[in-house]
This record gives sequence, C-alpha cells and structure tokens, in this order.
Amino acid sequence: VFQWLSDQQEVTSPVEQTWYDQGSTGRTCLVLKKAEVLASQSCVNNLRFICQIDAGNPCDVYLPGGDYHNNSCFLSGPDSRTLQDAKAYCERQNAKVVEP
Repeated sequence: VFQWLSDQQEVTSPVEQTWYDQGSTGRTCLVLKKAEVLASQSCVNNLRFICQIDAGNPCDVYLPGGDYHNNSCFLSGPDSRTLQDAKAYCERQNAKVVEP
C-alpha cells in the first residue's frame, strides 16, 4: 500500500497516510516511480494516483454474490450438479466445494 507521506514523517513500512490542506504549498510528498522506486516530489504536482475503498465484505471481491462467515466466503450453486461438475463449477470461481 502506497500513500502520501509528509516531509516531516519518518519512512516506515507500510507508509502512513498524511494529507495536506489543498491550499498548502511547498510540501514534499513521497511518490512511486515506474521502476517501483520511491522518490520525493512537490505535493502540488499533478501525478497519477490510486483510489482505495474499504471493501467491507471481502466476498464481493473474491467470490461475488457470496456470503462472508468465519473468514470464508460461501456461494450456493445455481443448480443441482454431480460432485465432479460441482467441483468444476467451484474451481472456475477459484473456490472449492464444501465437503463434510
């Protein structure tokens, strides 16, 4: 995770987030270059960026339509299938069939 870092902060891993007021000038921000090298640039420069949102339910990412319970995502199959066909369906979802 890469986030803005002020010139007053010590670099740690992961980098801690610090934002400035829009009116501030002359500040230095930590940026990630193409070769995955960290460098400092002015915070007022126009730079590429990445947005982040808290996912809440990780199943929305890993198994869309699935229900999250006890650190796992569960998705009911769309119909009845043999165990072999059910395994194939789940594998296409990057999951596995729940077995006792």
